Amino acid sequence: MKKWLSLLCCLCLCGPALAQEFRVGAVCTGQFHDGSWNAMLEEGLQALAAEGTIVYRLAGSADADRAIRELAGKSDLVVCHGGEFQDAAVRVAPDFPRVRFLVTGGDLDRPVPNHVTIAPVESAPAAYLMGRWAGLRSKSHQVAYLGGQAMPDLVREADAFRKGAAEVGSRCEIAWADTWTDPVKGRELAARLIEAGSDVLMIDADLTGHGAERIAGERGVAWVGLALPRQGRGDTSSPGALALLDYDMAGVLSVWRSWFGSRQYPPAGTPIPLSLSSGYLRCQTMEAPPFDIAGWAREMALGQRTGDGKPAPFQPLGRWLIHHTDGTPIRVTVRSDGTCASDWAAGEYGVWRFQDDRLFLVWTDGWLDVIQRSGEGFEKRGWGPGIPRDDPPTNLNRAEKTADS
Repeated sequence: MKKWLSLLCCLCLCGPALAQEFRVGAVCTGQFHDGSWNAMLEEGLQALAAEGTIVYRLAGSADADRAIRELAGKSDLVVCHGGEFQDAAVRVAPDFPRVRFLVTGGDLDRPVPNHVTIAPVESAPAAYLMGRWAGLRSKSHQVAYLGGQAMPDLVREADAFRKGAAEVGSRCEIAWADTWTDPVKGRELAARLIEAGSDVLMIDADLTGHGAERIAGERGVAWVGLALPRQGRGDTSSPGALALLDYDMAGVLSVWRSWFGSRQYPPAGTPIPLSLSSGYLRCQTMEAPPFDIAGWAREMALGQRTGDGKPAPFQPLGRWLIHHTDGTPIRVTVRSDGTCASDWAAGEYGVWRFQDDRLFLVWTDGWLDVIQRSGEGFEKRGWGPGIPRDDPPTNLNRAEKTADS
């Protein structure tokens, strides 16, 4: 059985002490400094520690029950980073009724105890966009998806990528490595997909994916991925590499810290999206010459139809007010020619389209805003808000249609 590596980091606040210290335990598969999925969590843990939170870490891939139980015995919140930990969290949680458990990438369709919160990975819309991009880029009209494990959120992601590619005339092969921590297996699996004719890969497999990214670079094959490369990832660039989706775990954990201080947690069963507080979605290219974001955005415009070809569920044309949580409105005009404009920045331009009851506003700087239909009204959700990465964390929480154009 693989040995667990236990790391303890205790940092104290400079200045007045907290009335009660917030203690966070975190468990992940593989290494915290993996340059990808786990590194997102590590960034959040480091931000908490800098504010005085006591942080405990356990990294490994065996005996999840034991790891979660050990952390629960000394933590106020246990972060189980990955849907593979959901079953273990459900088994352990009843023995620790005063401890909160957060499962990132978990399955909302499965029942959990009241003090277990699921943070779903809503990556299917982003994967759909990448599928279209990959299909348009492919010269062989054959692309491939390489995933770590066939968990529910990954299956939805892979299917969305396949649908996006199919809409522009490309076939898609889906392959599962059944591991998140084996770069050699990732390399071998990617080689097989490339040799079978796929010339664009979508890779979502953590450390396993690093091996796939490297051989893609060696073979001159484009790849797309969900996480912006982080420290520890190494040189995995390849022609046409595009990173699309990123989560701000520092923002998520900061919200949990504030809940702990006030003892006002969300109602039982409330899903907490990973984009809570300051999550964002942006496109970042790593190819030379730079990939034409504006041209790509125009390719994404599907007019008044959804991603699967059904009529649009509501009429988006006209003027919108999209509200910040601080009350600041952004005025957006949605035009009949498939374009949109905003007063957020002079001359800001983008395109719009529909998918699954959501209005997507794709801006030429690579940012993506999403308006979700909610009953008779609309709400801002997902990966906002279309502001520079270095700006203070914020989010958009509401949208309203003000007039038809």
